[in-house]
Amino acid sequence: VRYHEKFKPAGTNFDFVTVRDRHELIYRTYERGVEMETLACGTGAAAAAVITTHLGLTGSPVTCETSGKEKMEVDFEKTDCGAVHCRLTGPVVETFRGTFAIGDYV
Repeated sequence: VRYHEKFKPAGTNFDFVTVRDRHELIYRTYERGVEMETLACGTGAAAAAVITTHLGLTGSPVTCETSGKEKMEVDFEKTDCGAVHCRLTGPVVETFRGTFAIGDYV
């Protein structure tokens, strides 16, 4: 999927999703750039929740369990074009801290 013809030249991230019930799913994310499965992806959780709701399989709010066993909740209002007022809540872990000089980037 990552290198499928339709996603050239940049490729794509992709998720595998299993719906547990009306308000819960499990998902696994493969991220381009990382080039492997990641333990969590907020964008993947939001996309999985909105898409499964549009397919009639879930309804907001949706609890999304990651392959790392963390749980995030995605709450949103469904619209004909997707979703609005999307809110993602769950555990937060600092994974990196750094500093930079703005002069190096302008």
